[in-house]
Formats: sequence, structure tokens, C-alpha cells
Amino acid sequence: MALLSSYLIIVTIAAIVAGLGCWFKKYLKNNDVFFAIFSVIIGLVFFFRYMSGDDAIEKIYKLESNLFDNKFENFLGLISVWFSYVAILMCMLSGFFRNKTTKRIMKFLVLPLAIINVGLLRFNIISILGNTKFSLRFILMSIEAGLVLAMSVLAFVYFFKERKDKEKNTVELPFKYNWFQKMFVSIGTFFKKYWFGIFIVLIVFTAVMPPYMVQGLFGHSNLIMPCNELKIPHRIVLYIGIILPFLIHFSLKDQDFKTRKFALMYICFGTLISFSLHHRFESFTTITDWPIHLCNTAMYIMPIVLMFNMKRFFYFTYFINVAGSFIAMMIPNTAGEANILSTSISLFYVNHYIAFFMPILFVSLGMFERPKMKQFIYSMIAFVFYYAFVLYINAWITGMHEIGEIAKTSDFFFTNSDFVAEKLGKWCENLRETTAVLKVGRVRLTFYPLYQLGFFIGYVLIGLLVWFIFEQGYQIADRGRDMKKREEKIRLDKIALMSELKGRSIMEPVKVDSTDKLILKNFSKRYGNSKHFAVKDASLEIHGGEIFGFLGPNGAGKSTIIKSVVGIQPITEGQIFVCGYDVDKQSVMAKQQIGFVPDHYALYEKLTGREYINYIADLYNVSKKDRDERIESLITRLELKSAFDNQIKTYSHGMKQKIAIISALVHDPKLWILDEPLTGLDPNSIMQVKECMKEHAAKGNIVFFSSHIIDVVEKICDRIGIIKKGQIQTCKTLKEIEKDGNTLENFYMNIINGEDNGKN
Repeated sequence: MALLSSYLIIVTIAAIVAGLGCWFKKYLKNNDVFFAIFSVIIGLVFFFRYMSGDDAIEKIYKLESNLFDNKFENFLGLISVWFSYVAILMCMLSGFFRNKTTKRIMKFLVLPLAIINVGLLRFNIISILGNTKFSLRFILMSIEAGLVLAMSVLAFVYFFKERKDKEKNTVELPFKYNWFQKMFVSIGTFFKKYWFGIFIVLIVFTAVMPPYMVQGLFGHSNLIMPCNELKIPHRIVLYIGIILPFLIHFSLKDQDFKTRKFALMYICFGTLISFSLHHRFESFTTITDWPIHLCNTAMYIMPIVLMFNMKRFFYFTYFINVAGSFIAMMIPNTAGEANILSTSISLFYVNHYIAFFMPILFVSLGMFERPKMKQFIYSMIAFVFYYAFVLYINAWITGMHEIGEIAKTSDFFFTNSDFVAEKLGKWCENLRETTAVLKVGRVRLTFYPLYQLGFFIGYVLIGLLVWFIFEQGYQIADRGRDMKKREEKIRLDKIALMSELKGRSIMEPVKVDSTDKLILKNFSKRYGNSKHFAVKDASLEIHGGEIFGFLGPNGAGKSTIIKSVVGIQPITEGQIFVCGYDVDKQSVMAKQQIGFVPDHYALYEKLTGREYINYIADLYNVSKKDRDERIESLITRLELKSAFDNQIKTYSHGMKQKIAIISALVHDPKLWILDEPLTGLDPNSIMQVKECMKEHAAKGNIVFFSSHIIDVVEKICDRIGIIKKGQIQTCKTLKEIEKDGNTLENFYMNIINGEDNGKN
């Protein structure tokens, strides 16, 4: 009779929800509101039902119990509980994550599970309640089953309708794409998503598996979990805890943000359901049963911080819970030697796995930013208050236990016993001999100041170490991602380059009409994640035979442009062409056209001048005849002949500068770039360098000269450009500036100091 009533409730609920669903669909364009409302209702019904009492089937062992008549029915009881948790949790979350992934899960997974659960309703009710008597939990379970069935059916109908509407608005494929070809396209798409699909199925079922499931199906194994030794069973569960986060990360990293967040929320709530097996409403009536242990609190903190994006609260658990749970897994506080398949071991490691790797996954999958030292300090400050609270609670409960007011004592965070001390040795146990007693009324509050202070300091240091290790891991992952992005960019650049060349050799310049030019086209550069551009939308064209002077105050963007031209740093936006070669897509060929004298040179000082220049000539494949002629000419002009065969470390600053200039000219580049080349040179050397610049430009080459010495720029440059705050303000010939009655110095100062300078 009771079961008949349950089915009536299910049918009634399903009819009501279906009617409301149709109403929402008819009068509201967006049905997300409907699903969100009923997700909340299902969550509330399940919460009160689950927390109001224990699962009767928890005591099952090797499919033996007095709930059902045979092992098969016991098996159906276990399966019905497991499947119902999967369907309920999926319905609770899918209303807030209405994307392609969750809609597919509701259609292909939750709907079949909901139907199975209705069919196995008798087994489900008996497994939870122990009987089929009419009660509040009985009613809640019936309502719950009706809501899940109705919501999954409506999700299926809506998904089917959306799919049909989408097909109506899709352009028909050409006739040549027949059903056979479409089938192969579908199979290819399926295999492309194969691994993610496997992960979804595994995580969906594993995350909410009742802790007593394995023990109920198989009983105990021969593997024992020692609490103080790293034997094989212990190592197995540790390895699982290390491997799991990698599997989850690599399965989710390529999914969209909503899918990643949904999966993490599902894991958090699913494991919280398992953890709450022994933390129902009744357990909260006794303070000694409260989940105050750090790893226990993590089970509640994880879903809360993810749901409400509570960054500060998250960083506390990131620094505190991860370290604590790792220590707990290394020295588990399981009583004596527990069997690895027991419910207690399942609960212990479900708790500590989540506390250990979920904060890491939150960061690696982009839910929260990587923490910095500031967050670490704040977390430690918060930990001080938490730690003081735990010390007081432990002392108060122990004192109340001593006078018979409380039945059990407590050891939250293991600060009240020698559990940790005995693992560390006699020296640590000796610290506990120093005590401080504070009497409050009849209650004696006992503290262990040296031991508890040392415990705190040790914990902070371990937290810092764990953070450092994670940070190294993140940096390794970053380098891997950057490498993958660069490889993909190189592949795409090659495709784009072949398209631009239109069948010509990749050794030829892209712009065949610009083989004697340096061109910047809408070039912009931004460093790292900075929101500000070092250079913004710079356009410039310099012709062969010109000596071009580039002026600007410190930090204006001169060096940024030069480093991008020579290929030291990547381009953020725009293009740069050197003698027709695209600097971004034809970097090697572009660099072969360039000779560069940096503002801060770096030479191999154990080599002689001759050895170093020959080394550079080898890099550019300069023939022996050409290099000998050029080297002889340059060392004679720059008066370096007598010291050329000495080690560079014996050279003066000016001599080293001359070696840098010779190395830039030994391959006779079409573009010679000099960034502050005259710094530290004597007047005679400055004159020599100026003559080299004029001679190089006279051959039809480009000389790009950046300097703060305006007098030198004015005397040797044909044209000048001025940059200010990352934007090129003007580009004029010296004759155009003098025509307006200006000196270069006055013109430069007017541009730099002007309050509103447009581009001229």
C-alpha cells in the first residue's frame, strides 16, 4: 500500500512539473529559470531526506543483509542507491549549467537512470529506510524520484526540440555528402571526444559512489592498511591520490569554462555526499562529532568557494588544507590496521583526496588565479585564529570530559594528543611535558605551549614548502603550454606564409617590392599579461640609403621596437618587414639581413677578437675571402689591429664596443641597427663609427640609429622619428625641420614636452 502511494506521488509530481515546464516553454523564451528553480527544489528535498537519518544498507557485507531475501536483491538495493545519487546530483547542478555537455548528460545518462530508479523504487526505499513504512523520509524520497524523472524527461524533450530547431536553420549539405559519409563524420567526432566521454562516465559514477559500496559487494580483501608504515596498500592509495588530479586535469583542460566548473562542482558535491555518511543532523548535536578537523572542513569549503567564487576563503584552504591532508595521508589516523576495502578507509581517503588535490585543480583549471605571497600571508593570519579556536575547543572539551559533563574527549587537528609527536620521535614527545593550565570555574583548560607552538611553526613551513612545489609544477606546465602554442603558431604561420608566397620559395621575401626597406605596419607590443601597450599602432617605412635617427625619452618604446625588429621578442599585433621578409613568419631570413649593435653588448670574453668575429661570420655563412677583406678593412678603420688577437677580456669598454660593431658588419647586412652605440666612446672612435655609418648607407643599405645624443643625430641622419609613450609622434627629414626655422633639439623638446601632440 505504501509503495502504491509512493508511485502516486511520483506520477503527481511528474505531471505537475511537466505542466509547469510546458508553461515556462510557452510564455518564457529562456527555460533556464525553470530548470534552476527545480534544481534548487530537488537539492532541498534531497538534503533534508539524506541528513535526517542513516542508510540502512550501510551494514551490508558481501551482499549479505537482512533487508532483502537474497544476494541479488541486496545487489539491486546497492545499485538503486548509487544510481539515485548520480541522477539527483546531476539534476541539482544541471539547472545552473545549461550548456551542451550537461544537456547531453541529462538526455543520455540521467533519463535512463531516473527510469531505472523508479523501477527499483522498492529496493531504494528499503535500502535507505530499512522498510516501506509510511514516514516523512518515505514521502521525501517519493517526491525526489518524481522530480528527477520529470526534470530528466523535460530536459530530453527540450534538448530534442532545440536540436530539431537547429536542424531547420541549418543549410542543407550538398548531395555528395550522403548518409554513409555522414556516418563516418559522426564516428570521427565521437572518437575525437572519446577520452572526455570516458572521463565523464567514470567521474559521474565514482564521485558519488557510497563509501560502503565496495565492502557491500566484495567484503574485505587481504590488503591491510597499517596506520604507521608505508607498506604496499598504503602506497597504492597514495599513488591514486597523486595520479587522480592529473587524470582530471588533462581530461578537462580543453573543455570550456562552464564544463570545467560543472565537473569540479559535481566532484565536490558528490564526495560531500559520501563524506556526510556519518555527519547527519544527529551528529551535529554532539560537539565532539563536529567536522572541525581541517580536512573535514575542506569538504564543506570546496563546493562553497567554487559556487560563490569566494577567493579569499579559497586561498585559506589552498594553503592550509592541502598541506594538512597530505600529512594526514602519509600518517593516517585509522584505528590500528584497517582493511583497505572497509567503509572507514573509503571515507578517510575520499575526504583527504578532495582536501589534497581539489584546491590544486581549482587553480590549474582556471577557477581561481594562482596565489601570491600576499595570499599566503593572509592565509597564515587566518590560520592563527583557527588554530587558537581549535586549541581552546580541545582544552574545553577535555576539561568537561574530566568532570563528567561530556562523554567523549576530542583531538581536533591532533593538537590535544601525542598522535603526531610519537611519529616524530622522543624530542617532540618531550615538548608535551611543558604544560599550562588555566582554570575556568570547575573546568581545567590544559595547553601544551611548546609543542603546540612548534606544531604551528612546522605547519606553516610545510605549507610554504608545498606552495613552492606547486608553483614549480605550474611553471613547468606553463612552459609546456607555451611550447605547444609556439608549435601551433609556427604551423599556422607556415600555412599563411605559403599562401602569401603563392608558390614561390620560402627563401624569397614576401614583399618583393620592399627588398630595400624596413617597414613597421600597425606594430604593437604588450608584455606578458599587462593591460598597457609598450608600443601601440606604430607604422614606419625606412628606405635603403637612409641613415634614420630614432629619438625618444627613456621608456618611450625605442628598445621595444628595436628588439622586435631583430627578433629578440615576439610581436603582439601588426607586422614588421625587413628587406621584404616577414619578421614573424620568416624570422631566420629576416635576421640574416640585420646587423645589430645593442646598448648592452654580451661578448665571449675568453675568445680573442679575431676568434669571436670569425665565430659570428660562421653563423652567417660568410665566405673566408669576404670575411678576411671586411675584417681587415674594419679593424684598420677602427684602429683595433694591434689588439685584435688578444683576449676580449683585456679590452677597454671602447674596444669591446668596436668588436660589437665589427660583428654586426662582418656579413655586410642590408639593415644595420645601432642602439646607443656611441656611449663610452672617445671623440676619435665616435668619428670612426660615424664614418662607418655613412659608408654603409652610401652602399644603399639602411642604417637605423637610436641615440640620446641629439647633436650627432642632427649631423649624420637624413630623417628622424620621435617616439613618446609608445606612439610615434612624428617622422621628418632634417631639411623639413630646418625649413620651419627649428633646430632638431628645439623640435624634439617641443614634441616631448608638448601637452597635446598629434602625429605629424
